[in-house]
Amino acid sequence: MNTPLRRSGALVLASALTFAVTACGSEQATATKPSAVSTTSITTRPSATPTTPLSSATSATVSAPASGDAPSGRAFAVRVRAAVDAEKSVHVFMSSPGEKDTVTVDMTNLGEDEGDAEIHMGATQMRSVGDTVYLKDPELAGRTWLRVDDDSESMAGLMLVPMAIITMMADVDTQIDLWERGTATTRGTETVNGARTTHYTVRVPGAAVVEVADETGDLSPNDRAEMRKAMRGKTVAYEVWLDPSDRPARVRSDLSVMAAMMGDPPGESDGGTVAVIDYSRWGETVRITAPPAGQVKDADEALGEDPTS
Repeated sequence: MNTPLRRSGALVLASALTFAVTACGSEQATATKPSAVSTTSITTRPSATPTTPLSSATSATVSAPASGDAPSGRAFAVRVRAAVDAEKSVHVFMSSPGEKDTVTVDMTNLGEDEGDAEIHMGATQMRSVGDTVYLKDPELAGRTWLRVDDDSESMAGLMLVPMAIITMMADVDTQIDLWERGTATTRGTETVNGARTTHYTVRVPGAAVVEVADETGDLSPNDRAEMRKAMRGKTVAYEVWLDPSDRPARVRSDLSVMAAMMGDPPGESDGGTVAVIDYSRWGETVRITAPPAGQVKDADEALGEDPTS
């Protein structure tokens, strides 16, 4: 799924989940949880807290490959892609162990070139509708929605960076592109948010991460060289839980991998930062619409073009 938020550049993933935009002069780091925000398209969280330890008990009613089987990543990815492509929408809950801030995302029109998305990160909301992005943040413009262009130089424009990272992290297609270049090992059946799933570990060679990133066309020659150096000899592991229809129920991954894919090779300080992404409500009806025209202003006109002012 491609959205107007998908950008290249050196981006730090940890800042996306904690909304650490403090370098741009924002005080958003202490944002409240998304449950405090109510909209028509995001109503509830998954049925259980996403970071609750998973049950390791094997279910007697769910048929799964024997633990330890290692199908090719391509075969695994084909199954997941077919399941995801059959759906039109999904609800996503993102968290990171040890971090209090969480993110919810609704995505619709999944199989189209420009799908729509709605993100809640604390008190901040973003809607990507067609090729237009709308942002509402109480500290920027109160209750007014800001229409933000890709080339906006206002604070709202800078806030598209963490929003872009979140959208890319939540997009299953981005992850499937990596999984098909690795191997998948079955770990058994487990319970995620009250649902029975099959747990897999997917291992992807570091060189394949570079390959996928390079296919986007966003890497400069210097970025490519730095990525190859950073990922040389490394293997990236994803923990993936699939529901009985082969749709992701949960994905657990190292945030430094996505940073590397977007041109920011992981350094020593990046290790250990984990994203837990829970998927639910596959195929449910979701309407993501532009805010009423009377509540929308152009970001540069409303805020000015100097984010340091």
